[in-house]
Parts: sequence; C-alpha cells; structure tokens
Amino acid sequence: MKRRNAIWVFSDVLVAFFCLVFMYPMLIGLMNSFKPRTEIVLHPLELMPEKLSFDSYLFTFVEMKYIEKFFNSFFITVCSVALIILFSSMAAYKLTRENTRLSEWLFRGIISFMLVPFQCTMLPLMVTMSRTGLIDTHTGMIIGYLGFQCPFAVFLYHAYFKTIPMVLDESAKIDGCSTLRLFYTIIFPLALPMTATIIILNVLTVWNDYLFPMIMLTSMDKRTLVTGLVAFSAIRMKQWDKLLTGTILVALPILSLYIFMQRHIINGMVSGALKE
Repeated sequence: MKRRNAIWVFSDVLVAFFCLVFMYPMLIGLMNSFKPRTEIVLHPLELMPEKLSFDSYLFTFVEMKYIEKFFNSFFITVCSVALIILFSSMAAYKLTRENTRLSEWLFRGIISFMLVPFQCTMLPLMVTMSRTGLIDTHTGMIIGYLGFQCPFAVFLYHAYFKTIPMVLDESAKIDGCSTLRLFYTIIFPLALPMTATIIILNVLTVWNDYLFPMIMLTSMDKRTLVTGLVAFSAIRMKQWDKLLTGTILVALPILSLYIFMQRHIINGMVSGALKE
C-alpha cells in the first residue's frame, strides 16, 4: 500500500513538473507582452516586469484592426461549425440507422477523405472557387471548411450514434414521431457530449487556420485574425512587444473557449468509443 502511494505521489510530482515546463514559455510570452521593448531585450526571462505597460496592447489593437478581423474570424468560424454539425450529424444518423451495404460503403467513402491532405486538393479547389466567383468571399471559406471538416465529424458522430439503442427510434415511430422530429428531439440531444467535442475541435481548426484563408482572402478587410497577425508581424518584425501582444490577442479567445469546455472533449471521445 505504501509503495502504491509513493508511486502516485511520484506521478503527481512528475506531471506537475512537466506542466511547469510546458507552461513556462507561455508565461514568459504573456508577461513580456506587458514590458517595454528595452526591458524585453535586457531581461527576457524575468516573469515580473518592473512596471506593467499596456501601451503595446493599445497600439496593436488599433494597428491590427483587431475588431474587424475578430468579427471576420468569428463569422467564418461560427457559420462553418454550425453547418458542419448540422450536415455531419444528419448524415451519420442516417448511415447508422440504414443497415445496408450501400450505407456501409458510403460511410467508408466519406471517411476516406480524412486521408487526403489539403495540399493535394489546393490547386483544383482554387480553380473551382475562381470559376464560381467564391474567391475572396467568406462564403467560399465556409463551403471549403464544410468539405474539409465534415468527414471527421461524420466519423465521430457515427461511432456515437451506434451507442444509442434502436429501441428509442422504434418507440418514437410507434407513437407517430417523424424521422426528422425523432432526430432533433430525441437523438441529437443525447449526442450533446459528442457535439461539444466536435464544436471545440472544429473551432480550434478553423480559428487557427492560416493556409486556406491566406490563399482565399485577398482583401485586407476580409482577412482573419491569424492572417492579419502574419501581415502585422511582417511590418513590426523586430518589435517584440508588439509581436507578443498580437499573438496573445489572437490566441486569447480560442484559449478561453478551450479552457472552459475542455472536459467535454474527454467525455465525448470516451462516450463515442464505448461501442462501434
């Protein structure tokens, strides 16, 4: 018993040590954002600044046009994730309830797109977007993310819906419930843990994406926070206080969401892995 307790204590200490190792660079970056540039150069590893300064935050907020780019990222992310949830959940539910060879092959075909990297589809996608007039539009961005992210969402929902017994469907249909009403009033609410997981994973992917919006959005007023940060970094290349501040401002919204909802990721993954 004492040996087991000693192992647990050692494990906790080891985990705490690695947490500090991984958190230390983040803390350095956060605290340096409150320092003037000279202090960053002279004392880069000191956690506490001599004097808290918010000048770089005010400068970066205005220079980056943070509000404009924040709402661009917010609009693209919310619309993309909402449509991914809508279409992938309905497709996965239909594929799990239709126990036919066709549905099985359709499911395999959908998840096979998870193996195709974006770089392989980038050129034909840009040609298609150009011919349809979707280049430099938020609509084109949303449609692109819908195609990229739906296969993985269908895969997760498919595994989760298989854990929901068919008895619920049969009982609801006996009571006269239509398939659409059955899905949205009974099945979909039961899948909230998996929905929360898919929301978080897709929000992280869409919000932090750089390559797709960089080649799709050419107008500065339509760019996202990440692409705006890159453009800002090119101008303020050696101004470390401004660069650190811009990075924190871009990461702060998504980091807050992740910390607030991180427990749902584990709940959804575990629930969806119970039965296949």
